[in-house]
Amino acid sequence: MVYYDNIRIQGELAMKRAYSQPYDHDCHIHQMLEICVIVEHSAVYRFNSVDYEANPGDVFICKPFDAHWIFSKDPRRPCQYILIYFEPSIVNKVPQGNLLLTPFYMTDREPRIPASSRFAQEAARAAMTSVQEREAGLATWKSRQFMHLINMLSYLYEYTMEHDSELEAIEEGLISAIHYFVAQSNDSIDIEEAVRLSGLSRTKFFRCFRIVTGLSPHQFLTRTRLQAAAHAIIHSSQSILNISMEAGFSSLSTFNKRFVNHFGLAPREYRKQYQPLRG
Repeated sequence: MVYYDNIRIQGELAMKRAYSQPYDHDCHIHQMLEICVIVEHSAVYRFNSVDYEANPGDVFICKPFDAHWIFSKDPRRPCQYILIYFEPSIVNKVPQGNLLLTPFYMTDREPRIPASSRFAQEAARAAMTSVQEREAGLATWKSRQFMHLINMLSYLYEYTMEHDSELEAIEEGLISAIHYFVAQSNDSIDIEEAVRLSGLSRTKFFRCFRIVTGLSPHQFLTRTRLQAAAHAIIHSSQSILNISMEAGFSSLSTFNKRFVNHFGLAPREYRKQYQPLRG
């Protein structure tokens, strides 16, 4: 099963060491962008219905719409990894910063960058250095943490561009348009406004949107709306009908069908199972 996790961090960035658990667990999704760097011992990383072997040095890109969870491969040897959560807004003041987020919106690409890749090696080195500087109490660790994140994002972007023959030079405006879909998911979406934000012709916008995300704008929007609805189902007492309408669905039956297809449970069953766990 899948549940929506309302992850909160202080500021726009958090990096920490973490350890996998040996027991099975439902996968979660969240709106936070996430990078995971495997440090010690192997694990199984589940993304949707696919299990990936996670070995030391591997880097995983956890995308906003991928249900995921990491499990110990050997219960006697928990996997140590570096967990990085960050808000998309953190790149706003970086020249061409939006481009660095491209890998996080490509829904049909493998999430793993293998340890054998030089890009994974550099990203892992940056992550480990950042954590060590914080643990050592370096006076400038917060500033350097930001620097290390930008380095990591640069390597992940370069890996993506080098290994995906379908991608052309990505227009920064396209990523701005994708942000618009995420930010406005509960409101009335103006496709023409998204096209305007992208700076592309309408035809090129639709073509490039699918190349990058693997989805049409409508399919992408449906995912963001389902995610928003799942959050409301767990964290509010609103009726399912009101939640579906506020999420942008005009038909309750359509909402129920798409919710079941995405989360594996009907909305009422989802609330019954997960609301008590979220407190």
